[in-house]
Amino acid sequence: MEDIKVFIGSNIKKARIKKKMTQMELANDCFTTNTVISAYENGKKMPSLDTIANISRALDVSIDSLYFGSEENAIITRPAKKGRKIVNCFKYLFDQSIIGSSGNREGYSKLYITRYLNAFSRLYNNLLEYKNTIDLYPDQEAFLEMLLEKAGNEIDKIDDDKAASERRDREIQQLSIKNAKCL
Repeated sequence: MEDIKVFIGSNIKKARIKKKMTQMELANDCFTTNTVISAYENGKKMPSLDTIANISRALDVSIDSLYFGSEENAIITRPAKKGRKIVNCFKYLFDQSIIGSSGNREGYSKLYITRYLNAFSRLYNNLLEYKNTIDLYPDQEAFLEMLLEKAGNEIDKIDDDKAASERRDREIQQLSIKNAKCL
């Protein structure tokens, strides 16, 4: 039981630090005290399932990731935003050398990117640079995660801006129709 408390506590601390939260901020979000959060993080106390659920919600991670250490090892994961799903697919295609900057190779179809071209171009260039200079990064996983998160957020913003623009266009159309009826 001691090892489990230490492991879960370590996972809580890692997730909290990744979220750039203090123990006090996490405690406030979970309706507890920072000394209780400290006891969890140091493996001195085992959080209940209710408390783990509150902590996972506050840190925006799955409960399983707090128990198992990462989203990849989790049985149940939180649903990813559309942009992050797209970026993860792009990363997979990049890792498999399916996406490249040169012309077609025999047996491969040319990949056309019809949406998010600027975001993908930036991500592709960042991944190339990362791949060629990977040894320069002290925390390679964290840096890669930052690149992917940034690209996912950019894609989400593009979609949000497009939706807002479409809403404005509909409102203008409705206003124009009302004004035309008044004439």
